[in-house]
Amino acid sequence: DPVEDLSDIHYILFNGGLLAIFAGVHWPDRFKYIFNFTRDGKMRGVVFVAFVAFSGVGWGCLSMVPALEQFSLTGFNPAYAVPMAILLGATVFLVAWHIREAWKYSSKPGFAAYVASRLALSLVYGAYIVLKIQHKDIDFHFHHYAVAFLAAAFAEFNHPLSMLLLAGGTGVFVQGVAVYGAAPIVKHDEFYFYLTNKRGEEVKSPPVSEDAYWFFRDHCRFKNFVSG
Repeated sequence: DPVEDLSDIHYILFNGGLLAIFAGVHWPDRFKYIFNFTRDGKMRGVVFVAFVAFSGVGWGCLSMVPALEQFSLTGFNPAYAVPMAILLGATVFLVAWHIREAWKYSSKPGFAAYVASRLALSLVYGAYIVLKIQHKDIDFHFHHYAVAFLAAAFAEFNHPLSMLLLAGGTGVFVQGVAVYGAAPIVKHDEFYFYLTNKRGEEVKSPPVSEDAYWFFRDHCRFKNFVSG
């Protein structure tokens, strides 16, 4: 769908710009550190670009592995306990390492700004979890592109580990949106009516909520109603 494709491109550009600000890529010294394609700079630019590309492709290839094709970050499946533990452990380690680096090398105001900005971003995503807890009828799925974006937002430092986190998070973020679209994390279950028009063609209604669906079913009469 061209409309959805354009919407996904806008989403990537906007959130990519936001991620660049969080990662400090707009700062001259940070930009020079990452995109240094010289031998003196240890070819960091080549490593960064390659890691962006291969991290996205690598994550996409997980669905081709029979043992991991149903792996999801939402919910808990005992069959995927090991990869989930590895992923969570790596994420916690990287986030903790970045907070430690911020405490170690930043001024007190700088450290406070670093933690507060990332905490605010985390709370935005955390609000989805609270919303799901309060409303059981809401469909919740914490997409991997959102997790990658959130993790990459911590990667602000001129250090190889931080650069690789930014590259990996960026690659997985772009791959997730490009392949699956910028699907919402929470949404109401969608219900539809299927009708037949005068030409005998089946027509699908716009999506409605479950309450609206049952209201229409119980109180309205549709000519040529097929199914719901």
